[in-house]
Amino acid sequence: MSGKLYWVGYLVIFLGLACKDVPESDLGTYDPTPYELKIPTNYPPIFIPKGNPLTEKGVQLGKKLFFDPVISFNGQFSCATCHQPQNAFSDTLTFSKGIQGHFMAMNTMPLFNIGYYQRYSWTGKINTIELDIDVTIEELHNGWESLLLKLNSDKNYPALFYQAFGKTPITQDLVEKSLAQYVRSIISFETRFDSIVSGMITPTALEMRGYELFFTEEGDCFHCHVDPLFTNTGFHNNALDVIEKMHPGFESVTGLELDRGKFKVPSLRNLAYTAPYMHDGRFKTLKEVIDFYSEGLQYSPYADSNMKNLHKGGIQISEDDKTALIAFLMTLTDKKLPEKYVSP
Repeated sequence: MSGKLYWVGYLVIFLGLACKDVPESDLGTYDPTPYELKIPTNYPPIFIPKGNPLTEKGVQLGKKLFFDPVISFNGQFSCATCHQPQNAFSDTLTFSKGIQGHFMAMNTMPLFNIGYYQRYSWTGKINTIELDIDVTIEELHNGWESLLLKLNSDKNYPALFYQAFGKTPITQDLVEKSLAQYVRSIISFETRFDSIVSGMITPTALEMRGYELFFTEEGDCFHCHVDPLFTNTGFHNNALDVIEKMHPGFESVTGLELDRGKFKVPSLRNLAYTAPYMHDGRFKTLKEVIDFYSEGLQYSPYADSNMKNLHKGGIQISEDDKTALIAFLMTLTDKKLPEKYVSP
């Protein structure tokens, strides 16, 4: 029998024994109480798949797994190692270090509000949160078999999974569902900007000037960074590189040359937490980002048509206006986000 078949056979036997050894009556009570997402009434609802509705127990379980290093084969990495609540579920590194000691190919993206997205990762190569979790487990645990063995033999997890899903034993599908529920529950709309829009507070003159720049052709930010998410969730080539230095980006997914150098438009919410910026973390500060859009655009035939004044290098705004734009972008900071999602 091959090693892989041996492991599969052993896993089936073990899970069967686990199911028999722990009577469902000892696992507590299945509780499908829905989880309430507190989204402002004027904002669109998050997409929740019919096969995985958010429940109180499911989100709680997903949160426990998210912060538990049991997810990694050496017990040293959790999902929160790279997706840190204090950094809006990103980290402060140009490239995160993987469990095998190698660096990731791209900067870690934040996880808030991603229930609105239809494609994930900088290049859009993943089309569901559940699949993203599958890829992550493959990276952190080198496959599912040993992780499921650990979870099913744990003194706490079998009961927690039963209470969340009413099923035993713990399976790959249930792990993916619980983690996906938690990730979809991470929302961020409690910002100064949202308070200004609702009429609760008044913007400063500097913030108002930044607002004018952002939402007019003068600053030309609003085409891709659409209110209220401050992303259109699409993929664009923002003139980062000339052809010779250009990463294929979205082209690696679609196979279409016209998608060369396109990357997911990130949300501009919580920029105060998510430096460094761009898919390769090349810009350390917001000032560097705005300098780029003002004077640093690189010409290529693949650059998005919304890259204004491409032939001049960018929008060409003054230093005072750059300061105003940063002041506006800082109104998109949710200062309550880190404390709302601290580790359990």
